[in-house]
Amino acid sequence: MNDHQAIVDVTIAYTWALDTKNFQGLRDVFAADATATLRGVECEGIELCEPCTTLEGMTEPGVIKAFVHRGGLNADILSDGEISVGDSVTPV
Repeated sequence: MNDHQAIVDVTIAYTWALDTKNFQGLRDVFAADATATLRGVECEGIELCEPCTTLEGMTEPGVIKAFVHRGGLNADILSDGEISVGDSVTPV
């Protein structure tokens, strides 16, 4: 399979999992040990991140329900640099 097809396949799997609320399928789309760059800063995924009660404490009760299984990825920063909101992610 070429890279282009692999990207198409994972995009389909991601959107299908979101649309059907198949949270295990959503987890399967992400590789916890993935390495990527953000504006030249290399990062390595460590584990999927579920939302915690800290979010609710900073906002309002019940807000966490909207984010269950939609957290993100905790990552180690492997190189120096500056990351800004909206920077694109490039797989390594």
